[in-house]
Amino acid sequence: MMKRPTRMAPCGTRRGRRQLAVMVVIFFATAAFMLGRAPAVWAHADLVRSEPPANSVLSQPPERVTIWFTEPLEPQFADIQVLDAGGQRVDNGDTAVDPQDRTRLSVSLPPLAEGIYTVAWRNVSTVDGHKVRGNFLFSIGQPLEASAITADTDRSLLQSPLEPVLG
Repeated sequence: MMKRPTRMAPCGTRRGRRQLAVMVVIFFATAAFMLGRAPAVWAHADLVRSEPPANSVLSQPPERVTIWFTEPLEPQFADIQVLDAGGQRVDNGDTAVDPQDRTRLSVSLPPLAEGIYTVAWRNVSTVDGHKVRGNFLFSIGQPLEASAITADTDRSLLQSPLEPVLG
């Protein structure tokens, strides 16, 4: 004996509306489940926060700059440079990813004089492999003017057409 294929009731009937409602609920539940489980391959290791905070005015020089990111970093492609107002690098050149928290990157500083400093950073995420760059200012004992903050964020300190993609 051959079974007939199951057919949906017409939508105008009570049974048809119930079947349609069940199918819609199943569709949206499945879509929500799949979206919740999908990896965020479009994300990057973006800056979450920093110490000292971006655009802060400090009364005492910090001993180090620490930046937290949204994703774990590839240590060999992560760097922080701290530059003085003349564009000279003033950090100790010992940028390191924290082995206990691979979203944390830091560099130590020598004693810094009063002035405005630029923190330029770059990284590559272990999640998506994308290179991200950024920079921010902090000041020791001097107020930051809005024009200085805008000018700093407009220039790309670590990016150059001649620089290798993963360099």
